[in-house]
Amino acid sequence: MARCAVLAALAAVALLVGAANAASVDLCGDIEVDMTLFAVDDVELTCQTFVKSGATLTIEGGTTIKAVEVAEGFDAPALVIERGAKIMAEGTADDPITFTTADSSLDPDAEDFSAEKAWGKWGGLIILGSAPLTLAEGDENSVEGLPQGKGLYGGDDPDDNSGVLKYVRVWYGGSVIGENNEINGITFAGVGAGTTVENIEVAYNLDDGIEFFGGTVNAKYLSVLFCGDDAIDTDEGYSGKIQFVFIVLGRGGHHAFEMDSILDGGDAVTPRSFPQVYNVLIVGGSSEVDAPSSDDQLSGLMRFREGTAGSFGNIVMVNVGEHGVRMNDCAEVLISQDGDDVGPNTLWFSANNIIAAVDEPFNLDDGCEGLESRSEAAPGLTMVGSVIDENVAFIDPRPVSRGSAVFNSVDELPDDEFWTPVDFRGAFDEDLWISGWSFLDDFARIPDNIPGKILDGDVEADTTWSADTVYLLTDQVFVKDGATLTIQAGTTIFAYSDNGAGKAPALVVERGGQIMAEGNADAPITFTSALNARHLPRRGTWGGLIINGNAPISTEGGSNEVEGLEGVPYGGSDPTDNSGILQYVRVWYGGEAIAADNEINGITFAGVGSGTTVDHIEVAYNLDDGVEFFGGSVNVKYLSVLFCGDDGIDTDEGYSGKIQFAVVVVGEGGHHATEMDSDGSDPDAKPRSFPQIYNALFVGGSGNPASESSDDQREGLMRLREGTGGEFGNLILANVLSVGVLQNDCGREARTHILPAGGVPNYLWFSSNNLMAGEVEVPFVTEGCEGPRLRNATLVEDLGLVLLPSGLNEDTAFFDPRPTEDGPAYKAVDDVPSDGFFESVAYKGAFGREMWLAGWSWLSEAGRIPNDVWGPVLAEDVAQDTTWRSADTYLLTRQVFVKPNVTLTIEPGTTIMAYADDGEGKAPSLIVERGAQIIAKGSSSRPITFTAAAHPSLLPARGMWGGLIVLGSAPIIGGEREVEGIDGKKYGGSNVDDNSGVLSYVRVWYGGRVVGANNEINGITFAGVGRGTEVSHIEVAFNLDDGVEFFGGTVDAKYVSVLYCGDDGIDTDEGYQGRLQFVSVLVDSRGHHGAEMDSKLGSDSGDPQPRSFPRLYNALFVGSENSDPSPVSSDDTELAMMRLREATGGEFGNIVIVNAPVGVFQEQCGSEAITQDLDAARAIPDLGSNYLWFSANNVISGARRPFSVAQGCEGLGAADTTSDTLLQAIPVIVDNASRVDPRPRPDSPLTDLWDPVPDDGFFERADYRGAFSPDVGQFWLGGWSWLFDNGRLAFELSDSQLAALERQFPELQDQLGAEGGGASSGSSAAGVAGGAVAAVVALIAVAVGVIFYVRSRRFQKKYETLMEGRPDSSIPETEMAKGVAL
Repeated sequence: MARCAVLAALAAVALLVGAANAASVDLCGDIEVDMTLFAVDDVELTCQTFVKSGATLTIEGGTTIKAVEVAEGFDAPALVIERGAKIMAEGTADDPITFTTADSSLDPDAEDFSAEKAWGKWGGLIILGSAPLTLAEGDENSVEGLPQGKGLYGGDDPDDNSGVLKYVRVWYGGSVIGENNEINGITFAGVGAGTTVENIEVAYNLDDGIEFFGGTVNAKYLSVLFCGDDAIDTDEGYSGKIQFVFIVLGRGGHHAFEMDSILDGGDAVTPRSFPQVYNVLIVGGSSEVDAPSSDDQLSGLMRFREGTAGSFGNIVMVNVGEHGVRMNDCAEVLISQDGDDVGPNTLWFSANNIIAAVDEPFNLDDGCEGLESRSEAAPGLTMVGSVIDENVAFIDPRPVSRGSAVFNSVDELPDDEFWTPVDFRGAFDEDLWISGWSFLDDFARIPDNIPGKILDGDVEADTTWSADTVYLLTDQVFVKDGATLTIQAGTTIFAYSDNGAGKAPALVVERGGQIMAEGNADAPITFTSALNARHLPRRGTWGGLIINGNAPISTEGGSNEVEGLEGVPYGGSDPTDNSGILQYVRVWYGGEAIAADNEINGITFAGVGSGTTVDHIEVAYNLDDGVEFFGGSVNVKYLSVLFCGDDGIDTDEGYSGKIQFAVVVVGEGGHHATEMDSDGSDPDAKPRSFPQIYNALFVGGSGNPASESSDDQREGLMRLREGTGGEFGNLILANVLSVGVLQNDCGREARTHILPAGGVPNYLWFSSNNLMAGEVEVPFVTEGCEGPRLRNATLVEDLGLVLLPSGLNEDTAFFDPRPTEDGPAYKAVDDVPSDGFFESVAYKGAFGREMWLAGWSWLSEAGRIPNDVWGPVLAEDVAQDTTWRSADTYLLTRQVFVKPNVTLTIEPGTTIMAYADDGEGKAPSLIVERGAQIIAKGSSSRPITFTAAAHPSLLPARGMWGGLIVLGSAPIIGGEREVEGIDGKKYGGSNVDDNSGVLSYVRVWYGGRVVGANNEINGITFAGVGRGTEVSHIEVAFNLDDGVEFFGGTVDAKYVSVLYCGDDGIDTDEGYQGRLQFVSVLVDSRGHHGAEMDSKLGSDSGDPQPRSFPRLYNALFVGSENSDPSPVSSDDTELAMMRLREATGGEFGNIVIVNAPVGVFQEQCGSEAITQDLDAARAIPDLGSNYLWFSANNVISGARRPFSVAQGCEGLGAADTTSDTLLQAIPVIVDNASRVDPRPRPDSPLTDLWDPVPDDGFFERADYRGAFSPDVGQFWLGGWSWLFDNGRLAFELSDSQLAALERQFPELQDQLGAEGGGASSGSSAAGVAGGAVAAVVALIAVAVGVIFYVRSRRFQKKYETLMEGRPDSSIPETEMAKGVAL
């Protein structure tokens, strides 16, 4: 068939195409050569596809294969691995491999979803092997339904290897592959024990889930869900081992296990099937739907028949139905519950297996007697309801605690290496191994794999939830009258989506109960979703926090009940009632219904009194309102509400509290920022609601509420109604869509813009100084209100906020809602009431200089806002000579250009903190244009730092802002160009000596974000920069793209450090002809090349000029032995530390490469001479820079291949491949290395065989190879590198070095001796105590700019101990504490 030839050709080129390029792949026909499917591919299975003997199909983790549903009468698509072929499908929990249907209309979350709609959309996965079978005749068989000759399986090799299945999911299969032959989800037919099978799942298969036809294959971690017949079926002499099985039958399933062998005339054919199965959890079904493809309708979660033997232990059955075990056609198998004598003709079923809550656990036919005992214990599972079907809202099959019955009477496992030791019965202990990859996880039906303490009972006595315990809120928990619940700072409560009875778990504090939840900015208290993090953020994943008090409300009778909480009243007569403390409390992803059709607010204050302390609280992504006040008088400061599905803040039923410093971001799915009500039945009911709200920022959204409980779809960023009074001053209404304030259903309250001197609570004052901006069509809409109306606010086009995008929503990358001090927020500020609660401030809105959300808000943790730093905002181009001073911290909020003929001077010690986005999708960066200059001259003690403005808890991280770009007029290939993403800004020219300024001791950290569409940026870009520019001591750390890139130009650089970048460390291109010396590059496992040296390829007439000719001497490139590069913008993933290509020339001497799989990869060569004889190259007349020399003395240590050279690039092959460079401290995996010292030891071979550097006035003599001298006095990273600042540098001093420093600085030594007890002689290292260490610390810091770091969580104590001369070797070497600043 024609499609077969097409598929074979596709397979032949698949590996050549590689993972970098997505492809559309149509699987249909035969695969006869090795083929790889990549995660980026769009793969469709359109017919039966056969991997032929000798071929291997490799499937990358994360790949999805979508099977096309065929019309009735046609054979369903299936993937068949024939005997002698292999499938290498190695997924992970984060990147599973999925076989599923191409039917996009199938939605398991739809209300009308059912198993019947999901079953049988395609065929399945069939693996055929050569392991032994037991048959009545012959030693091979054929899978029914497959074409003749293509379904053969069986043989004589018990160790046959059909490949690997890891984290493989097969969903919605089981359709007919041949006449009347539905297929199993996964079929193992004669598959051998050499095959690896772990973490596989079949869900919604029309026929059996997993079937083993003979063979010996072993399997661990099996999940079978909601299939139409049996979950697991064994037959034909299967003799493998299975451990950890989770089965949910659902409404249409039949047996969980059907264990068969082979009968011949009623007698068993031997060898019998002998499966060994341990650690199983079976959740029975309801049998509402007959198993559509079963050959019987008999009961029994486990069915043994046809003479099967086997051993079955640590099994737990729940929701059993009529019978746990059914046995028939036993064929004289020995049936035993004595585990001491289990042979191939014995069926052993442990008496410890749990068959819970059933009167007849065993149904045994005549001749099958022998099973009598089982455990009747309730297993104590966390959340497995009595009816579990495909519409289950939530399930957690793990035991509730270590006190659960499953941890008792555990069966011993067979004594071989396959089995994982366990101390539990069933499939799970604390490890929820289906988390992250199961169907149940994909559709948010199970929690994340978080072990914790279950919260499912009322709090009736004083109780503390501690920060060192993780809590799982599985039900509605009530803090009863008289009880106090204390929650320690830093505690996290993970809440389930459902309690198993259709109600969302919630924490409810009843009247008379108290909650003492006192967090802080560094250790907030968090109520959040228990779902896997990949599902978040998401609204409505649990209930919320409800506090009921005794303060007055306006409802008739003085009390009410929160909807959905029957018998739990709120309201009373004590306005100062005290329900406890909420400080730094976060409630995220809630709002699910706590009863039928009753979604809940994130935090509900119901009749809560002013004796309650509330500050720094946040609700994010709640399905209903964020924070609601039903009456009461509780006051709140520092309130954050983000992206809720209805209103941000809702007041009702006579609420009369005070609120200051409130921010509400409505977002795409929200409604009103505030809905302020009084009483819907009587707008003049007493007490009238009288909220006093000052200093609030309300940011509008789409105006289309996502909540099912919103009672209107009206526009209005604020809604005032039902007779509410109140005071509203110092407000900012931003991003208003059409209507600023909607007021309706008024009572007799006075509505005014002039604050009355009295009359509380019967007036509503809205300050005319309140700011309003956006697409304001009508500032105020008033309906149903007699008398004066609200009309006045201060409308402005620009609110003067630091960064507030006009379309701010859930997807906004970054914003800063603080006002600039010359903006309207600092003008015409209203006085706040003088009552002891309100703080007098000089600004409108929720923020002044302080970013009080930093460190604890969802926005801060998500990297959407800056840290709490303040300084001059850099949002305008530098159009005249300017100095940035060290006394200020600068906020880089957009791309700032230093214009031609302008000089930007940056003082030593200055820090520039850059935002992640400019509000328009571009990363803030500093760009020095052609003809401009940057004079950034720091020092080792006062470096100049460009870094991310994000909270320190998010760092280190790549791609948090853009980078530093310097454009010059030096020559490049092509004359001039633009840096990608920076439109209209050229670089390149004819001035070799062009001067763009000075960069000295300049650090660029955490950059590389997109500066233009799909254009990530380098940390520092030198584009056409000339030799007149001075560059020394520069560093790029944690850049998402390349570290330092040179696009042409002639600029020289010394002392260059590049750390942990996402692509290449150093990149040269477009004719770069500069000089580099002392370069150190550390590449972690996800980074790429240490150096990529390019030029340009030209036509047949010659290579473009000027050819790149970097001269690089004294460089150290350190990789990681576990290198797995994943660069965001690279064109290759070659595992090489140096990549030389595109006809680059250059000189490369004194290079050291360590921890790299490949040392040098060279390709795409031109006409350049490639040599390892420098003298010979220089002697060739007119050769100029048209050669590439790589010294044979360069070190390539530990590489599997020193060189990988493409055809046409021959010439390199010699290097020093010493196995040990004797560097002081370089781990083989540098990722997050805690201790780094890249200097060679005194006895290192790097101090020999070094190449002389060119004698041209730039290069410094270096009598060593690599970037560093053994002498600590020349350790140029000290004092300013990221490694230094973060305590990662470690080194030792010899006696002679210590003595030399003491002689050099006697006056400092005397001073230290007087203050610290004197310095002792001898060797100094991490752990030397007393005055000697203090002296060494300070001496090194002053003399060579290197501080000795003490690694301790309790640095202050350690330092005091050192200074007092008392050694303390007990301080653990864990967290870094920065060194002494003297």
